[in-house]
Amino acid sequence: MQYTSKIYNNDIVVFTINGLLNSRYQLTPIIDELENWISDGNRQFIIDCAAIELINSGGLSILLTMLTKARNAGGDLYLANISSQVSKLLIITKLYAIFAVFDTVEEAIEEIKQTTYSK
Repeated sequence: MQYTSKIYNNDIVVFTINGLLNSRYQLTPIIDELENWISDGNRQFIIDCAAIELINSGGLSILLTMLTKARNAGGDLYLANISSQVSKLLIITKLYAIFAVFDTVEEAIEEIKQTTYSK
């Protein structure tokens, strides 16, 4: 797994994950990065899943840990551009009820703007 993170609109962080998301051993670097963004005051996160080739229970664990950390900091984590394989896994595990899923990163950003800034 490789990933990048980039900030949009000064307060929405988008993680782009490439490759296999299939091991808890991948957890530490991406969680450290998330915690750095949180310590800088960021609370809204999007995972761009377009380039995820494979995800399994270890990968779901990573996403759930990221979601928990974001919500514990008073924010949220959204998924975008999920493949049919990721979608099936979210359905089977009933995690569609936990994650907000969007077709594109842009749609997720718009949702964040509407829900966060309209309060």
